[in-house]
Amino acid sequence: MLPRGTRGAGPGPTGPHGDNGEPVTLTLSTASGQRRASGFSGCNRYMGTYALKDGKLSFGPLAGTRMACATPGGQIEGAYLDALAHIDRTGVQMRAPQELQLIAENGDTLTFARRGQ
Repeated sequence: MLPRGTRGAGPGPTGPHGDNGEPVTLTLSTASGQRRASGFSGCNRYMGTYALKDGKLSFGPLAGTRMACATPGGQIEGAYLDALAHIDRTGVQMRAPQELQLIAENGDTLTFARRGQ
């Protein structure tokens, strides 16, 4: 279970995974009184801020660790972080399975399932 005010997400068992088998994740938190985003992007961990305006989710500058990965996890990382920077629409499925969908400007869709489902 995640702390109140936090929505942890990952692409599920069939989604992209990093080099160590860890799934790509996105956690949105308001626990500190600020909107914070963090997660694992395939090779590195990232963190930053997010905003929600008129039902649209957007991210401020994201900072991350700086490991170099010339592996599949490193190859998906750039596309994933680019998609987070170019979100066009956001959708939430409240009924089970609870999911967050981020639709990028290029039409790609990132679907995250709530942890523990």
